[in-house]
Amino acid sequence: MSHTQNKIIINKQDVHDHFSTVASKYRNIRTLDTEPILHVKNQINGKSKINMADVGCGDGRYSLEFLKQFKDRCYLHCVDYNENMLKSLERYLTEQNITNFCTRQGDANRLPLENDSMDCIVTFNAIHHLMFQSSSLNH
Repeated sequence: MSHTQNKIIINKQDVHDHFSTVASKYRNIRTLDTEPILHVKNQINGKSKINMADVGCGDGRYSLEFLKQFKDRCYLHCVDYNENMLKSLERYLTEQNITNFCTRQGDANRLPLENDSMDCIVTFNAIHHLMFQSSSLNH
């Protein structure tokens, strides 16, 4: 991390290394707010099958809650840049007997998803990590 004219510049590799280090314990030091999950559920409640992506999913706290809320109606694509977070998520969801998900390592600016393939894309507690370009939101 460096300071340039009162701006903090964070190196992408430093962020990756930090989250790789904390991946195994991250779930225990963060909280879960179910209100936005319930809001999304209410917005798409009429659909019988939902193909959803959780971008910046981290260790799966929100992913698990989404899957609990939607049960078998939802297939969740868990997308994160950090492979250790995805490994932690996969262990966590598998321990909970969750099978209707997949993990995809990738950058939110170049989502590893086919165009028009998702009914819903969400992100929680990760938006500050994303560098938005207009094309990021067109997928």
